[in-house]
Formats: sequence, structure tokens, C-alpha cells
Amino acid sequence: KNSERVRFSKELNKLRFYELSCVVVEGTVTDIAKHKYRSQMSPQAVLQSVFALWVRYQVPFIFCSGRKQAEYVTYSLLQKYAYEVKKRAEILTNCG
Repeated sequence: KNSERVRFSKELNKLRFYELSCVVVEGTVTDIAKHKYRSQMSPQAVLQSVFALWVRYQVPFIFCSGRKQAEYVTYSLLQKYAYEVKKRAEILTNCG
């Protein structure tokens, strides 16, 4: 389990250098509070770990009510990002 945490931390460290990054969680803070997950960690330990990782790696965690909402959030974020990148490219193209 420690090796999984090390691997996850390495992935978060990579994400901190991306222009847009986040961790989309298929579950809510209430789900964590009610221990609706497989780990034996206490809900408080899970949340404190999430907050510590968020601050340490500057990668936000977005909690969703389930897979459908997580898919919607992920798609919407990527769609907005693509739109902004396209706008920037058009501005740069028109400057020359």
C-alpha cells in the first residue's frame, strides 16, 4: 500500500507542472465521512491526506456524486480548456 501511495505522489508531482490538472473523485466528502470506500483508513485520515496532497502538489481534488457526474466534470473541464487553447492560438496567429 505504501508503494501505491508513492506511485500516486509521483503522478501528482508530474501533474503540478501541467497547465490544467486535477483529480476527479467518483465520490463525495459525505461518502468519505460515511466510510463508503474500501480502505481501512479512517474518514478523517482520508480527508487529511487528500488536503495534504492538494496543498503539497497544488493539484485540486474535485469530488463528484458518482461516475456520471465525474464524466461530466472531466469532459466539461477538458472542453473549456480546449476552447481557451484554441482562442490563444487564434490570437497568436492573428498577431503575425
